[in-house]
Amino acid sequence: MTGKTGMLKADKLTKSFDGKPAVHDISFTMQSHTIYGLLGSNGAGKSTLMRLLCGIYKPDSGTVFYDGESVYDNPNAKHKMFFVPDTPFYYPDFDMAQMGEFYKTVYKSWSDQLYHDLLRVLDLPEHLSMHKFSKGMLRQAALVYGLSTLPNFLLMDEAFDGLDPIMRQAVRKHVIRQVAELENTVLISSHNLREMEDFCDHVIFLHRGEQILTADMDDLRQLAYKVQIVWSPKNKPEIEKLPLNIQKLKRHGVLETYIIKNSEDEIRSVLSEFSPVVLEIIPLTLEEVFFYELARKEYAVENLIGW
Repeated sequence: MTGKTGMLKADKLTKSFDGKPAVHDISFTMQSHTIYGLLGSNGAGKSTLMRLLCGIYKPDSGTVFYDGESVYDNPNAKHKMFFVPDTPFYYPDFDMAQMGEFYKTVYKSWSDQLYHDLLRVLDLPEHLSMHKFSKGMLRQAALVYGLSTLPNFLLMDEAFDGLDPIMRQAVRKHVIRQVAELENTVLISSHNLREMEDFCDHVIFLHRGEQILTADMDDLRQLAYKVQIVWSPKNKPEIEKLPLNIQKLKRHGVLETYIIKNSEDEIRSVLSEFSPVVLEIIPLTLEEVFFYELARKEYAVENLIGW
């Protein structure tokens, strides 16, 4: 493959620091024309995994491939990527214009027009020495450079931290536009699952360095449903005999809440036969799916989700 059609593959990645695993046995494939969310709590291993993917860290075992080539110690593969870390890189005596010229010499796909558009949207001073920037301004500057290089593969670590709602929306818009027009790949890490819910095409869940779930968002929305129901006293079924894959049940007075792993049509068809007083079938939020998967894999999270 060439151009913007690159595919990245992580194959059984493991990395430890001082004998403590940061990520363990991580495998997935990332396609072009897609926004991926790398999601999990702080300390889940997201930043370590990103540094492995773009070749900053060498894995203890496993390999990262881009277009079939190993990424680590491979300038050709790395040249197609841009990594926006949680602590951005800059030369202290440089202003944004000088750093822009630096990136322009490294990335031949650099867009002056996009660079100036983003400067205007984010209201960043182009000729102020960057060592005078606040942490939030440095993060915004790194996003400007990352987007302006028009990379095949853009990695953004906690990209929206420190951005106000208007700036956050502007950055999201530019990311979506790039993926649509250039068919590149974007990976964004975040501990804020709610913020990623309507943004990502595909998600990778990490917890304590383990890969919990990798799924397409459309599939994820149909993974399971939260069902809230009030039965008629005269027509209440024996729950355990229903032909449904019921995962959880919680009662609060007459209101019963279930997690059911069937299609919405199947759930409605079965439960409607009993003419319940109230029947609501609600897709799980991304946050609920994450905790549901943790609980399903026997992590102790019951106190976090109220079940």
